[in-house]
Order: sequence, then structure tokens, then C-alpha cells
Amino acid sequence: MTSKPKKCLPERVPISATPAGETLGIAQWAHREVWTDRMLETLLENKVKGGKWHALFDKVFSELNLFTSARTVLGKKGAAGVDQQTVDDFAEHERDEIRSFHDRSFGFRRGRGCHDALRVVEEKLEAGYVYVVDADLKGYFDTIPKDRLLEMVQENISDRRVLSLIKSYLDQCIMEELRTWTPETGVPQGAVLSPVLANLYLNPLDHLIAEAGCEMVRYADDFVILCRSLEEAQLALSMVRTWVESAGLTLHPDKTHIVDSRETSFSFLGYSYRGKYIFPRKKSYAKIVSRIRELTPRKSGQSIECTIVQINQVTRGWFGYFRHCHWRIFKDLDGMIRRRLRRQLKKRHRVNRKRQCRNHRWPNVYFTERGFWSLREAHFRFAQSREGHY
Repeated sequence: MTSKPKKCLPERVPISATPAGETLGIAQWAHREVWTDRMLETLLENKVKGGKWHALFDKVFSELNLFTSARTVLGKKGAAGVDQQTVDDFAEHERDEIRSFHDRSFGFRRGRGCHDALRVVEEKLEAGYVYVVDADLKGYFDTIPKDRLLEMVQENISDRRVLSLIKSYLDQCIMEELRTWTPETGVPQGAVLSPVLANLYLNPLDHLIAEAGCEMVRYADDFVILCRSLEEAQLALSMVRTWVESAGLTLHPDKTHIVDSRETSFSFLGYSYRGKYIFPRKKSYAKIVSRIRELTPRKSGQSIECTIVQINQVTRGWFGYFRHCHWRIFKDLDGMIRRRLRRQLKKRHRVNRKRQCRNHRWPNVYFTERGFWSLREAHFRFAQSREGHY
């Protein structure tokens, strides 16, 4: 009798294995308190008169819209912003407080996220788009020309009250070290409107590169262009340089280049790609390593169980984002965490009558019994489940 061959789990789980938000149409995510059936019909059938919306201000201050939006924010229990107002503070005074882009634009859009952008990058690399223009806009949010941005807004909106509101937002003062000043360029960061305006300003570049036959994937100001040949990539980079200069922006000279992804790695949204291998980029990996070291000093006044709880909170969130990387990265991190925990235990229990090594005194199961959440085992479960349960 011949035994059945063992089915090996993949080294990593493809990003395409998880459901993609890109399939959501506007009719599925449109807020009904804003988008009426008539408005949706007008938009979907391309019947917007002159390509502009002429009456939108009532949607801005609609009490139902503001209330629904507030419910969404409050439900996330987010941290306070620069004004130090917590969601609880806002809730107490809630009553008083209260465009369609290119398909390859993923940043700050409902039904889309980083993993959707990464999935497209993965698919295009596998399809032979191996020459990558890795571009970086220098100080993008701080250098957007306000006048040109307002002109683009006016191409799509004619409601004077909305335009006046946006202009006031762009012209707001900034307080820094007890000094106030109004910047001549840029979009204020940290507010709900800045991502929309930032997306709008780069929207023409999305369409320009797509018309040239290249695959541009963008998340806010972070983007890569995937091409099938070096000549195509060089042409795409030339087009980007010309457009960026005409738009009053600047490409970072040291961070903008062309790579053959089969030989040289490139980074996008925290992931590092090289050939068939995908790892966290060096800064992303260094950040999690640094955080683990902070939580596991040699001298610690708390129990191992408490330390493990803190580590689990960090690693679960990190794995949730980097779960598509090669499995070895998770094995290495598990090993590092256990080594540092054993170092703490050795400091507390210096007497070792049996003269056992650390791994024998405190085997892996010792930490598992105390609630340690293994990254490697989480990846193993994730690889078994195409639906992404881990």
C-alpha cells in the first residue's frame, strides 16, 4: 500500500485568500441618511448635470447624518485628538457637537483598506508586473497648493456654502509653542476632511498612470507602480516626475527609484516584497522587537502572567496586520519572546539544583499554560483556514 502524500501548509497565506473590500459597490456602503435613491440612481447612471453636485450643504449639517457619524466614532472608543476631547466627553455634548475615486486608490475609503491594496500588489507581481516604481512624495500633506486644490474641488462641487466651509478649513491657523500662524500650503492633518482632499489632489495621477497601461496602487500619498518591463517603468517614472512638478509637489530624491522585484526588495504599507518572499519591512519589524523588549526587561516587578497578557495584546494586533508574511518571522518572534521571559525567570530563580538549561527548566508548554499566544501557531491556524480565522 502506498500512503497518501502529506498536504503541506503554505509558507505564508496569500493576501488574496481573504475577502477583499474592493468588490463592494457604492450602493452597498452608501449611507442612506445621505444618499437617497434618487441620488444613487443619478450617480450610478452618470446623470450628474455637468459632472458637478450643486446642492450638498444640507447633507453636511443634516442632523441624521451627524448623529449616525457620531455613533460610528463613539462605537470605536478611539483615543483623544489634539484637543484632548475623549469620546466620552463628546458623547456628553453630542447634540451640540454634532466623490468617486479611481479603483486603485485605497486610502481612507469605506470598504477598502491596506490589505486590499496589498492584495492587488501581490496579484500583479504574480502576473509578471515585476518592475516596480517605488515613489515617495516629500512632505505631501504639508506641500499641497491650496489654490489648486480648491480649483479641483470646484470642478466637482458648486455649492458655495460647502466651498466656503472647505476654504475656511484650509485657512485655519496653527498654534505651535504659543505662536499662531497660517501656512500658505498644505492640508491640516488629523481632521476628517484632510484624507478626502489629499485623495482628490492625487486622483488625476491615478488616471494618468492607468491610461499609460501601468498598474498604480495607492494608499493616500503612499504608492507603487507595477510594470512589465524596465522601459515601461522608466516611462512611468518620467510621467510621475513631470506630473508631480506641474502639481507643485516634490519627489523624495533618495526614496524614489525603480527596482526589479525579483532581485531587489521594495516596501509598501509596512510589507517588504522580494521575489516570492514577503516579510515585514525592517522598520516595522524593528518596532515590534523594540516594543517586546520594553515589556520584558531583565528586572520586572510584575508576574510572568501579567507580562504575557501585555505581550499578547501587542502581538495579536501586529499579527492581524502582518499575518500574510512568511511563517519564519513568527517563529523567530516567538523564540525571542520566550528567551526574554526565561531571562526574567532566571533572574528571579537563581538556585538551579538540577543544573538544567533554561529551555528545560521552563519549556514552551510552561508559557502556553500561562496564556502565551504563539504567533507561529496563530499562523498555522490561519494557513489552515482560507477564511482567515486564527
